[in-house]
Amino acid sequence: MRAKPAEHFSAYTDGRDQAWEAPLRLERRRRARTPLHWDVCFFDVDGVGTVETTTQDLSSAGFQCLSPVEFLPGRVTTCTLKVPAYQPHSAARMLSLECSIRIVWAKPAAQEGLYAIGCKIEDYRFFHNLVR
Repeated sequence: MRAKPAEHFSAYTDGRDQAWEAPLRLERRRRARTPLHWDVCFFDVDGVGTVETTTQDLSSAGFQCLSPVEFLPGRVTTCTLKVPAYQPHSAARMLSLECSIRIVWAKPAAQEGLYAIGCKIEDYRFFHNLVR
């Protein structure tokens, strides 16, 4: 088997021999997402009070999660994320991050009775008290 010349792997191709390349998937998001499963609690949800769930993934701009309650896109609400803290000399293992979020999208999830929601973090602050 012969190796292909280095110039063949250039970022600039003429399109003649691209059958071996995997198709590119365009990513619309500006921030990288990380599959983190942090506890999140939404407050003052329409007629329900609080809703507790877990994030599916998280970026510096927002997160996605599954909810048993349907949220309306465009709604602004408050939630608290439980953030793991690395403090080897402390008994505290979690920090509370209070966020003002906007629901960007909501749709029925693959799991019956749940809704997938996308949230944009508009503002946040850490609580001074630590959660154990």
